[in-house]
Amino acid sequence: MLNKEQVAEVAADLWHAEQTGEWTMSLSINGQIVETGSSTAVLANPVNAVAWLANTLHQFGMLIREGDVILSGSFVRAIPFTLTP
Repeated sequence: MLNKEQVAEVAADLWHAEQTGEWTMSLSINGQIVETGSSTAVLANPVNAVAWLANTLHQFGMLIREGDVILSGSFVRAIPFTLTP
């Protein structure tokens, strides 16, 4: 669950990504970077993925409502890992 401050931070990051056209990230496991990626891997921009979702939901008479959490896609491939106690 995201609090209001986290939602605002994510929204600001998405706005920045929309303005610059790219957002990068790294995935690390135990402090070691195992994968890096770019927002361009998500329909060229995560904002495009959210727009696609809104348009597709509209075709079925559904809406994105205030408070809905949207995961627009990953910038990196899934990496298997093992949890250790």
